[in-house]
Amino acid sequence: APPPGRMALVLNAPPVTAPGPERPAPGGDLEVDGVRHGTLQGLKFQVTAGEFVAIAPYQPRAAADLAAVLAVNVPPPAYGGEVRLGGRPLADLSVEAVREHLLVNPYDAEIFGGTLRTNIDPSGTSRSVPEAVEASMLTDVVALH
Repeated sequence: APPPGRMALVLNAPPVTAPGPERPAPGGDLEVDGVRHGTLQGLKFQVTAGEFVAIAPYQPRAAADLAAVLAVNVPPPAYGGEVRLGGRPLADLSVEAVREHLLVNPYDAEIFGGTLRTNIDPSGTSRSVPEAVEASMLTDVVALH
């Protein structure tokens, strides 16, 4: 079996706060309402259940602060504003229940191993790698490397 990756370490991390007893409603949205923590000053947005979202802030520290809040690595009483999942505040939910409904990849984690080419085309047989790079708007990144 392959060694555990960073995602497994994140998912198995021990809670930093006493877990609440509740579970979010199935299919509930994520609501970030006026969150103030570190560089975050009144952050507000909503993500619909089932939606995959990537957030690219101007400041790397803001990404780390947001990831810490959403991964429940910062106890809800330690930041301002409120994060709700399925209409329930994170403070009321168990960490396990939050992690079953919300996957947060930390800012500095590497999701993929290997080269960009092997991640786009693992078998090495595709002729559409340039189109995939263009479609994913990675042309500037490829040009830099």
